[in-house]
Amino acid sequence: MDKHVLALERSEKTTATLLSQLLKAQADNAALSAKLQEAEQLAPKLHEAEKARDLAMERCKRAINDLNLVREDLCELLSSCCSSTPPLPASTRTTKPLHDRSIVLKKAGFRIRMSKDDNKSGEGVSDPSAK
Repeated sequence: MDKHVLALERSEKTTATLLSQLLKAQADNAALSAKLQEAEQLAPKLHEAEKARDLAMERCKRAINDLNLVREDLCELLSSCCSSTPPLPASTRTTKPLHDRSIVLKKAGFRIRMSKDDNKSGEGVSDPSAK
């Protein structure tokens, strides 16, 4: 009869161990379910954040392009100011003429100063010290 008692005690211990493991697995499952629900609630916010990031990247790219245009215009302006030759005719330029991009310069916060003789189109800001 001792064999049966020992077997019964072992089976009770095994059952208790299995029950403990089952309860732990259920608790883990509940925690994972809560995490899954939280992740499902955060998914739309993540999607919105990704869209906002993409829009911001596009704005940055446009700003970089505008800055490059301003840089080109400033280089061209400096070049034309420093050289004794007039600027190239519009048909031979690879970039847009300055008057077409003056809006870009104005957007960037630059004041375009021209002499009164050069300001026939009404663009730019006449500078009294440029006389």
